Amino acid sequence: MIWLACHVAHRTRRSDVGVTDRESSILAFVSAAPGLRATELAAHLGIGRASLSAQIHRLEKLELVMIKPGGNRRERRIALTAAGERVAQAGSPLDSTRVARVLKRVSPADRIAAVRGLELLAAASMKGTESREERAKERRARENQ
Repeated sequence: MIWLACHVAHRTRRSDVGVTDRESSILAFVSAAPGLRATELAAHLGIGRASLSAQIHRLEKLELVMIKPGGNRRERRIALTAAGERVAQAGSPLDSTRVARVLKRVSPADRIAAVRGLELLAAASMKGTESREERAKERRARENQ
């Protein structure tokens, strides 16, 4: 019900700046998780690393993302530029006016409780992500033996 009350009509997100729906999804996900590793993003999107690499390269040319070195020489972390953040926010399926209207109907105490609940859900989901990463590392280790 919250989604229906706050989302905008479905559309191709940012064709005006040359960004595909997939690339818009990449921008939105990186906006929510800055410094994400490329391998984590590919796994989340369910695409191959080569496909992701091509899309990230395109987003770099559009100056929407930047690649930062990670913990080792092969690791790459993805971050949005200021322009990338603007495109990601503009491509959000949520209508900020509708969200604000819904929030006005909720008491300040209930808003605090809701935010705390969302923080708990986010923390729990990140623990699930870590477990998937650990399972993927174990699987790769077995495959390399």
